[in-house]
Amino acid sequence: MSKIKEALSSAMLHILNQRIDESKAAIDSAIESRNTATKSSAGDKHETGRALMQIEIDNQKKQVANSILLKSTLAQIPLDTNTHTIDFGSLVETSQGFFYLSVSLGKVELSGGVYFTVSPSTPLAQALIGAKLGDTITFQNRSYEILSIE
Repeated sequence: MSKIKEALSSAMLHILNQRIDESKAAIDSAIESRNTATKSSAGDKHETGRALMQIEIDNQKKQVANSILLKSTLAQIPLDTNTHTIDFGSLVETSQGFFYLSVSLGKVELSGGVYFTVSPSTPLAQALIGAKLGDTITFQNRSYEILSIE
């Protein structure tokens, strides 16, 4: 499964880079809109529009910073570990699907498979952490049998 972890990490990195590019493009567009807005007789409307563009710019900058932080966290995940206990960096096959305890990007489809990428701080990950092969955990009235861990 380490090839799967490598492919997942690569796909996740691609997703994060795409988010960064989209946010940077939105920042550039908002800056251009803000800077080219002409003053009209309705001065307050003009200033409100400029303020809204600045809020959009600030929000997109936060998105870029968050994506960069997620990329940094993703880079710290060891891909070659194989443990018997679920922890940060584990790729877990359960009776309910595959979960990669890394950074939260949601569902990632890869080679016909579906993998859910979750942060170790999420409630589901917290329920999984520490479980071993063959264990069954219950989360929100659903049972998750641990079928494999990598």
